[in-house]
Amino acid sequence: MTNEEIIAKARTAKSAEDILDSAAQCGVKDMTLEEAEKIYKRFHTSGELSDEELDVSAGGCADASYDNTCPQCGVGTLSQSSFMVRDSFNGTRTTTLECDNCHYTKEIVYYEY
Repeated sequence: MTNEEIIAKARTAKSAEDILDSAAQCGVKDMTLEEAEKIYKRFHTSGELSDEELDVSAGGCADASYDNTCPQCGVGTLSQSSFMVRDSFNGTRTTTLECDNCHYTKEIVYYEY
């Protein structure tokens, strides 16, 4: 079975148990239910952003005490310079912040669990 076929089965699975069954059919006997649940969640997310992810993607912050002063120059402010990129296979979401004064950049990676 190819990787593409395995991924297709994970995407169409109705539950973590389906993933366990598919793994067993492919000869993987030592997969735990917890591992199957992680795989299921990776391919079956709601598509909604958390409050923190929404704040970053909108260029704001829900916490009024958040200090977005540039750590490099101390003068400029960090704001989003790229759209949030979602990598479903690795379970991450990434966005980049850039200083409006010295152009220092900071990449923020969010891990989905």
